[in-house]
Amino acid sequence: MASHKRFSFQGPAVTLGAAAATSRLHPAAAATQPQQRQFSRPQHQLAQTDGEFELRPHSDGRWFALNISYGSGTITRIIEKSPEGFMVLGSQSKRAFPTLAALIEHYMVPSVDLPCPLRRRARKSTHPQASAVTSTLASHLAHSPQRSARRVVQH
Repeated sequence: MASHKRFSFQGPAVTLGAAAATSRLHPAAAATQPQQRQFSRPQHQLAQTDGEFELRPHSDGRWFALNISYGSGTITRIIEKSPEGFMVLGSQSKRAFPTLAALIEHYMVPSVDLPCPLRRRARKSTHPQASAVTSTLASHLAHSPQRSARRVVQH
């Protein structure tokens, strides 16, 4: 149980495009919040029903769980914040992005609603904590009462 707490992502959810992070929202309150998704290219805009992003920070501020909900399910990827920017842990590409919005936009293509490359199963990372973080995160999300709350991400 100690390792569960160590890798628990329980920070506040934040909204993409909002000026400041919002605290956790009750599911009923979250449903009334505007969903602002501001990307640099018009073809990358998401309609309100296309999907939702949730960002849950780790207590040390270096790791984030990025949850993307869409019609047929939810995918989760671990995001690492480094001095170079934000990167998807376990991704073949080691490219760092200056903001989370830039990272999400990079993984989107004009013909689909959600970031397709993020749907693929991430390769095993050589980082010693990566598998522990991923498995504990999956366990935490499966039992989280906040899982059904609607949230989106802020860059």
